[in-house]
Amino acid sequence: RNPVKEFLGRPGTDWLKYSGGERHTKIRLGDFKPIARAWGEWVARNVFPLGNWSEYQLENAILIKLIMESEDIDLGYLLQQDIKRISSSDAAVFTLGHCNLITALCRHN
Repeated sequence: RNPVKEFLGRPGTDWLKYSGGERHTKIRLGDFKPIARAWGEWVARNVFPLGNWSEYQLENAILIKLIMESEDIDLGYLLQQDIKRISSSDAAVFTLGHCNLITALCRHN
């Protein structure tokens, strides 16, 4: 976690604890360096819809770091996994993300 925090965050940035767990796995978008913040906002708007834009989970922070380092990312796999996670939710109420992608795929078939 520390390499991600040091790469994305301003000096003094801390990880925050997720309300349902013991580990510190969230980082505030306001603590990101300016370029990292711009990428974080882009990812939240265009790739993975987030319920809370002010804090990013470790997985999303890692994705932003990989993008900034020009690493190869299998976006299709990431989207497939996220849609699978959403569709297998046991929650009575949930948000179906990626609506534009799902609509485009349905129209294609």
